[in-house]
Amino acid sequence: MRARRIQRRSVIQGRLTALEGILASSVPYWFRAEPTTGNVSTAPNRGYVGGALSVTGGVLAAPVVDGSLGGKLSWTFTGTQWLDFVGPASAWAFMHNGAGFRSYVVFVPTAANTQIILATRGSAVAAGNHIYHTSVGYATSICNDTILTYNVTGATTILNTAGLHEVSYASAPATKVEIRAKGSLVGSSSAAATPSVADPTGPLRVGASVSGTTQFNGRIADILIEQTVSGQRSLIYEYVSARYGIVAQ
Repeated sequence: MRARRIQRRSVIQGRLTALEGILASSVPYWFRAEPTTGNVSTAPNRGYVGGALSVTGGVLAAPVVDGSLGGKLSWTFTGTQWLDFVGPASAWAFMHNGAGFRSYVVFVPTAANTQIILATRGSAVAAGNHIYHTSVGYATSICNDTILTYNVTGATTILNTAGLHEVSYASAPATKVEIRAKGSLVGSSSAAATPSVADPTGPLRVGASVSGTTQFNGRIADILIEQTVSGQRSLIYEYVSARYGIVAQ
């Protein structure tokens, strides 16, 4: 029996390694809590565009083992810290210009009020987006020069618990935002308007709004952002299941 367990773990680890290799070459942005000595200063991008997140607000402690996320590491955000990606804003314009994106966040929220997890919008009238965790679930706001905003919320019991939370947005064949929890559709919103092609004025930020006034409280283990055209959803689900034991369907 013990030999079988060891063999099974070996098989799972082998598949996980293979999945990590595939995702590294097909996902542009992928940030994961990794072991560090002392406080976190940077978080390397495991995605194919390279670069890294840098802590630009507050102090982010070294990640710790998270019992809610399969015993893997997670960062703890206390509403006082955030990280920015150093790079040209045009590189992540696909997150709001309608080309299509999906963001996947493995996290555990610890506060019920509005918390911004990802942000690229520099001001209320700038191109970019905010991805929230709120007291009633999860929401996203895609804004540009015509101020298009989509807010989708779902059941608190589903979205305010540890797990995989996903936001997708594209303008073709119709402008639509979807929110998923562990793969299951929680809510969607659509509009006929065409999004702007302008680049965001703010950085790609994790853990707070670009203004720094709305921060995240909770733990984050993994963030993956893909262009819809890459179509890696099923592989990302498999990766999350193999690494964190979170089953998404």
